[in-house]
Amino acid sequence: MKKAIWFAVAFCLLVSSPGLALAQDAEEIYFAGQQWDVPRAKWGEFKAYFDKYEKAVMEKLLADGLIVEWALAAEGLHSPDGYSHSTWFGARSIADLEKVFDAYQEILGKATAGEGDALLAKLVTKHEDHVLRSAFYANRPVSITKGYLLGSSWQVKTGKGSDFQKSWEARQKPVWDKLLADGVIASYSLETEHFHTDKPGRWSIYYAIDDMAKDEAVSAAFEAAQEGVSETERTARRAFFMDIIEPGEHRDTFDRLIYFQTK
Repeated sequence: MKKAIWFAVAFCLLVSSPGLALAQDAEEIYFAGQQWDVPRAKWGEFKAYFDKYEKAVMEKLLADGLIVEWALAAEGLHSPDGYSHSTWFGARSIADLEKVFDAYQEILGKATAGEGDALLAKLVTKHEDHVLRSAFYANRPVSITKGYLLGSSWQVKTGKGSDFQKSWEARQKPVWDKLLADGVIASYSLETEHFHTDKPGRWSIYYAIDDMAKDEAVSAAFEAAQEGVSETERTARRAFFMDIIEPGEHRDTFDRLIYFQTK
């Protein structure tokens, strides 16, 4: 809860009106994400399935440049109606995402791919798909076998999406870029659903780290970014923030990375 309150306040104080000069190096990435619910007794079997049928394919597609990121993660905060694991991969276009599904069959072969699909069906009790668009994405090349993906999201009011993005780019993006350059984080992404299966307008910031202790450096960087902001400006930023988001709709996520690779 302390983390959630801090991040909401930091975002509020760092947003500003969209008239500020904006950076020009933003990269747009599309993600295919899958959520899986696996009974606790089968978690080891699920990872073994992934190691046999998925991991080598993802590594090859990353090396070939078709994707820019892939991951396997376990949910860090479980709920009765939620999921236990997540997988995802990111590419520079929707067309490239579709090529990944074709490549999976080609690399493994139809028979092996079918064998894997049959095994997966026995391991999971439910699953859900999402296609997300990242308006701002950056990474450094990493291969993590133990790490964390942290996220925070807000429901943005209808018609306020452009204001939200411009404010984030002007005030928050420079902090994330420095954290990336300093090696504190491995990647960051500001994203929303491309194909809407949930309520439109939810924007999320995700960042990956290889050591939970580094999250303290993330907090410190945002606290430092607020230094020197006058109370008048703080009040104006809070008012602007509250005008663009739905109150009470802030959420946080916490995942443990089993595999996370970027190029």
